[in-house]
Amino acid sequence: MTFTVAKFICLSFLLSAIIVSCSNDANEDDTIRGCTDASAINYNPDADESDGSCAYSRSQYLGDYLGSISCDGVLGGIIQSDSLAFSLLEGFDLEDPTQVRVVFENSALSPVPLTANTVEDTLFVDQTLQQFPLEIPAPLDTIIPADITAQGFLLLVDNDSRVEGILNLSALTDLSPEPFESSCPIEADRVQ
Repeated sequence: MTFTVAKFICLSFLLSAIIVSCSNDANEDDTIRGCTDASAINYNPDADESDGSCAYSRSQYLGDYLGSISCDGVLGGIIQSDSLAFSLLEGFDLEDPTQVRVVFENSALSPVPLTANTVEDTLFVDQTLQQFPLEIPAPLDTIIPADITAQGFLLLVDNDSRVEGILNLSALTDLSPEPFESSCPIEADRVQ
């Protein structure tokens, strides 16, 4: 049996093709898949390829809640509820994965959602609502425009099934040169 140069070249080419194919398969297997977005809570700095698993801190909060709010001070008579219903939805800025909208139902705060941002397991609110229609109960029974500043936080507790926090409200109206201020503890359970 003679071994010609042509057979040697063919055999070498075939072996080279097999080796290249195997090394390409090995390279594909070395790809680390995971979350490649640095703003996600499960960011994997070693990941080469996104697997679509990125989770953002706001995703922990999203859902419907039922609980209570109890305000002291002048606003206490306006904003009180032992059946406070609200929803936490994705924010208006879709490019910001931490932004959340707080939408109250059947509350003195319900006409306008509050915008909040999440940092790890805490949701922070810091917003001023201009010319918000504030309903004043008896004996005045009127609606007055107010600039309301809402500042506070909600903290996830009990395996993310509950939120607890505080909302500090300050309302500036034409009725008084000084703002009306109230501190409002909030606690709510996630509705399943």
